[in-house]
Amino acid sequence: MSETCAVCKKGKGPEKCEVCGFSDNGFINRQFPIPEDAKNWIETVVKPYRLQWENTDLRTQLEAAKKREAELLAQLEAAKSNAVLHSPSAPNTFTDPRDGKVYRTVKIGEQVWMAENLAFVAEGSQCYDNDESNGKKYGRLYNWDTAMIVCPKGWHLPSDKEWQILVDFAGGEKIAGKKLKSKIGWNKNGNGTDDFGFSALPGGYGGSDGSCFYDVGDSGYWWSSSLELESNANYAYYRSMDYDYESVHWLINYKSYRLFSVRCLQD
Repeated sequence: MSETCAVCKKGKGPEKCEVCGFSDNGFINRQFPIPEDAKNWIETVVKPYRLQWENTDLRTQLEAAKKREAELLAQLEAAKSNAVLHSPSAPNTFTDPRDGKVYRTVKIGEQVWMAENLAFVAEGSQCYDNDESNGKKYGRLYNWDTAMIVCPKGWHLPSDKEWQILVDFAGGEKIAGKKLKSKIGWNKNGNGTDDFGFSALPGGYGGSDGSCFYDVGDSGYWWSSSLELESNANYAYYRSMDYDYESVHWLINYKSYRLFSVRCLQD
């Protein structure tokens, strides 16, 4: 114990104060022979000590700590809300009534996308290498004319502007590919982070006659409904992603020469 009692500032003692009973271990240990003595001790020692404590920096620090705690809790709640806004929606599905196939869907911003490439069997479509197992993994590849009409009722082939809305939401063309690509399935560790649940896969592309196929595992190509009207209406816009780039590419191709993947967007 200090030489002078920390409570009453009057008494001294190695184990407990001889005046107020305060001891080294922080306890008050005092007996009062009469109630008047106890009342006097409360008024003259306890209350002044309490007032002294409330006016010290300890009280100020406590209030500051409480305020900081409230600020941190508010920041945490804001972070949670932001995470919900930018994270993939809870798993939803759509069943194509034409063949009963179930597709995962995801809301990204204000758009609702199929989270898988379309796999509906239609004239003008092929599986990569004409292998049905590739169709199950990557969906089918379609020529542009078929792509324009192949999405089920309530869904459509997105225009280039609608693709751009998705790309902008995902951070812009330079980094959107990284955020939209699936976490698995891309060659040479070219996987993405799949921040929004879009889960883009490298389904490659095929020639229009279905005799040659390229780039599976390396790249994915998706038709848009938009034509390059300024120079030649025979060209249509499409989007692509690659294992060795974080970007999303914006390109045009002769619409009758290629078979690309289709992602349907909800009407």
